[in-house]
Amino acid sequence: MTLSLAEASSIVDAAIMKARQLDVTVCVAVCDRLGFLIALNRMDGAYETINRYSVGKAVVSAGTGLPSGDVVGIVDHPPVATAVAEGFPAIRVRGGLPIRRGGAVEGGCGVAGALSPEQDEECARAGIAAFNATATVNERSSVATLASAPKTASAQESFMTDREIRAALNQHWAASDANDFELEHQIYREDAVLEYPQSGERIRGRRNIQTTRTLQPSRKRFKVRRVIGSGDLWVSEYVILYDGQPSYTVSIMEFEGGKVARETQYFADPFEASAWRAQWVERIDA
Repeated sequence: MTLSLAEASSIVDAAIMKARQLDVTVCVAVCDRLGFLIALNRMDGAYETINRYSVGKAVVSAGTGLPSGDVVGIVDHPPVATAVAEGFPAIRVRGGLPIRRGGAVEGGCGVAGALSPEQDEECARAGIAAFNATATVNERSSVATLASAPKTASAQESFMTDREIRAALNQHWAASDANDFELEHQIYREDAVLEYPQSGERIRGRRNIQTTRTLQPSRKRFKVRRVIGSGDLWVSEYVILYDGQPSYTVSIMEFEGGKVARETQYFADPFEASAWRAQWVERIDA
């Protein structure tokens, strides 16, 4: 099975979301196992020639099955040789990672342009983590389908929808973090409903939802912790920073026809860890 455009795009979107969290501008490339480019995105502000380096890292990882920073010596794998012949540099610094499915290399993700190769690799890792999460959900869905009935065309369409919804969610949260209100709200139906149970508020209509968020006076940044779901029900766990103050948030989205029909959001303030249970606890990053 080869990487689809939707899968490659979701990897790119998640890597760029991580770059925004790190406050860096990068270019992200995803290629297939033969080194052919599937998806590429250069963030605004990244320098013009960075594309070549992100592609070079992706191709090296796809051709060797190794992180690009771990490759030493002459790389004579066919995908790498093909890319070099086409003028792309064979980059052997951190920022490229192989993309695997079921243990087999399906391609590579390359990131370039951050403040350090380690940050490049961190972005690539975030992109591949999003892909792995989607693949896990799809594998579980496939097992359930095979257990009950032969796979049908409609079942295959359902799996494609899951990948497309995850890509749309990645775009939604990246746009939220960038305060791009138009792009952020493309995911909603025109008649979407947003509910805040803690304040007892309900907002009807995509434009009204967008207006209330546009007028919200605080500067907001978003840090997504995880996105899980399948079919028409998806849950996102994330942290919103309101003028630097964190609010731990859960968003429950119900989809109809590939768009959000209803969203419910819950918010919680951070609290101090209790000293009495310290011996049983390990601390986690916010």
